[in-house]
Amino acid sequence: MSHRRVNGVQWIKARLRYPSIVNDEEILLREICWCPNIAKAQQNSNHPCYEIVNLQDPDSDEFQIPEPWSGDLTNARLLCIASNPSINPEEYYPSRHWSDTEKVDFFRNRFSPSSRWTDRRKVLLSDGESYTKRPVSYWSKVHAQARRAYGRTVSMGSDYAITEVVHCKSKKELNVETCRETCWNLWMPSILRVSKADVLMLLGKHATDWFESSYCSFNGSRVIEDIHVCGKIRTIVTLPHPTSWEPLKKMDELLTTEEMEIIRKRLTS
Repeated sequence: MSHRRVNGVQWIKARLRYPSIVNDEEILLREICWCPNIAKAQQNSNHPCYEIVNLQDPDSDEFQIPEPWSGDLTNARLLCIASNPSINPEEYYPSRHWSDTEKVDFFRNRFSPSSRWTDRRKVLLSDGESYTKRPVSYWSKVHAQARRAYGRTVSMGSDYAITEVVHCKSKKELNVETCRETCWNLWMPSILRVSKADVLMLLGKHATDWFESSYCSFNGSRVIEDIHVCGKIRTIVTLPHPTSWEPLKKMDELLTTEEMEIIRKRLTS
């Protein structure tokens, strides 16, 4: 099995718990959506996730569940990893009452042109019919970085997927610092065992800190080539968060010609 967090007897029990779910990716997606730390942290102010969980009302029917990833995690050759997902109370977004099938469709096909979940990087609003007037700035900037990485036009969700080291939602990375190690230790190994990505693009401090604490330091470089990460040899690139105030953020402005060639070769070979 590629997904080792639920293996053996645990994996069989997970199949029985989620009969509509058919593969390891879907089991993991469902587990993150129902993260056990929400219940543990809700009334425990000493829990690392207490502050971020209680930014919303966990008992509310409108509670926006943790965001596991967006796109085809298994097959996308580029995986973009940032801090945590932002929250828009007006978005038509999964709650705990959505079925497993709906959750899987939302997160896997969120950017698919044939789905209704987004429209050219604009989110579907809570009326289920209209979209925000403007695209999500973060998504647009990640899309531009992915295009630079491939050196061609890219398809959001299939050429690349998006995830974060913290899955609970907040604005402007609020309360990420206190819970990030708990969250990345719980979920990142399983996410990467499912992902076949050849390149991991780390966007910002929190994602880079996760990688350096788990694997190795960049030592002033921006690219680490051919490192074994969760069962696969990958190339890693670290970049500023797309919405940061750093003056240089574009990949082709930060990387050398040789480093750009390394990234593109891994993505196209």
